[in-house]
Parts: sequence; C-alpha cells; structure tokens
Amino acid sequence: MIPWHLYGFAITGLLLLVLFAIGARRIARASHGGPWIRASSSEETVLQGLWMFERRAAVLGAAEQRFLGELERVLRGRYRVAVHVHLGALLELPANVDPIVRARHGGALDQRLDFVLLDPGFRAVGVVVFDDPAGPGRDRGRDAGQLEAILASARIPVVRLSAGAAEDPKALWRALHDALGIG
Repeated sequence: MIPWHLYGFAITGLLLLVLFAIGARRIARASHGGPWIRASSSEETVLQGLWMFERRAAVLGAAEQRFLGELERVLRGRYRVAVHVHLGALLELPANVDPIVRARHGGALDQRLDFVLLDPGFRAVGVVVFDDPAGPGRDRGRDAGQLEAILASARIPVVRLSAGAAEDPKALWRALHDALGIG
C-alpha cells in the first residue's frame, strides 16, 4: 500500500512536468517564429520575446519637454533637474518603524514625481509637480495634499506649476524662488 502523502508528491511532480512542457513548447515556438515573437535564431532574442513591451515614443510629452527646457534655462546650471523620479528614491521610512505602519505607508513611495531639483551634491532641494491634464498616461487622480504632506515630513518643498508657467521665465523663477526657497 502506498502512503497517502506520496500521492501529493506525485501529483505535484506531474503538474510541474506539464508546466515545464508548456514553457518549453512556447520557447520552441518562439525560436521558430511563433505568433507572439519575431523569428530569430539567437537564444537572447527568444528570452526577450517572453516580455511584451514596446518603447514609448518619448519619455516626456511635448508640453513637459518645453517646460523642462525652460526650467533648465531658468536654473542656469545651479541645480540639476531629474525627471520622473520615484518618491522612494528620495525618501525612506526609518528602520525602527512598526511593520504595520511600514506596510500602510510603504506604497506611497511608489508615486512618480515629475521634476526633482538637485543641488550639486545630488541632494533633493525641491519637487516641481507639472500640471498638464493633456499629458499622456498622467494620473490626475493622485492626492496632491498627500504628496505635499509626505514631502513636507521630509522637509522637501513642493511647487505645483502648469505649462503656462514656462512662458514667462521671470515668473517661473519667482515661483521657484518663493515656493522652494532656492536662489
């Protein structure tokens, strides 16, 4: 008589064998020009074909590109401008934070910031949130108050500007100076 727990091992083994066979069949199909990948004989291309991504036309939309150009011109090399930075690159929760608090607040660090101003030592001195409702893939529903509160807790100022702010360089400089305290 076969012990009952060995049936579980046998079923698990058969399941893994079937899954392996399906995966091997997909890779073999891909290397012979399957419908979900371009035909190629190199193993590297086959592995790349397992991912279904396409390159975006541009990292920044047209309005963001114009704004970035004007922002860099106004700052005149005094600060570096980093684009599309995750909040987690600027902030971290203290090591002694309760795990429940870490789980609750850790997801906030996944937010993407439009522009981060960095001093020569690559320290964040301010964040510029670009309000462009026409921008592609923009998450207009994010809570601006929450983002500002998170950054304020780390003493990083935030300024919210629209595409029109780039039309007047003096007004743009004044807005950056007043909100971020840069000079």
